[in-house]
Amino acid sequence: FLQFALEEQNEQSRYSHIYCAEAQFICYTEHSNLAIMKKLMLCLLLVVALVEMSQQACNYNPACRCNQIQGQFCGNGGNCKWGYVYECQRGTGAACEYGRRNSCAQCGRLYC
Repeated sequence: FLQFALEEQNEQSRYSHIYCAEAQFICYTEHSNLAIMKKLMLCLLLVVALVEMSQQACNYNPACRCNQIQGQFCGNGGNCKWGYVYECQRGTGAACEYGRRNSCAQCGRLYC
């Protein structure tokens, strides 16, 4: 009887070790998934911040109109300020002002 009881206890102990190991694996897996989710959320937040910053860098200037061809150009001194760089939006004629640029101020072109 004593040997049977010891074998049963060893059997239970072995199962408890297996259960404990499985629980640790499950915990590790849950922590790994949580770490991955945190990294994904951080990346998403970074993308949103970059998009927001890029939109803030561009000031729409309704007075400055362009030829509706997508691309950057230097202001000509009319409604588009001399020495400033703008970007024309395709199909709308709306210009986005990026601010002063040395080459626009020196020679009126994107590159001198």
